[in-house]
Amino acid sequence: MSMDCGTNGPDPKEGVNPEAMENCPDEMTLAAYLDARLDAQELSRMELHLARCEKCAKSVQELRDILGQVELAEEDPALLREVAERAKKIIDR
Repeated sequence: MSMDCGTNGPDPKEGVNPEAMENCPDEMTLAAYLDARLDAQELSRMELHLARCEKCAKSVQELRDILGQVELAEEDPALLREVAERAKKIIDR
């Protein structure tokens, strides 16, 4: 499922070439990026997209913060559930 970030530029109806706009990556691609599992070409595309898409860049930063909290919460089930819920909300946007 592709996320519609809508921050890559103006609405195509306003005269912007739709081919100039990039689709936002899906959840699996974001996860692969965070896990450093993208090949060089995919990584380059992702970094270019993140430089242009504020919504995706914010989601990646929030997910990185959550991953750091997961490590701290591993022995606290309640906190781990809270962190998992925060991650789910970000991914479901």
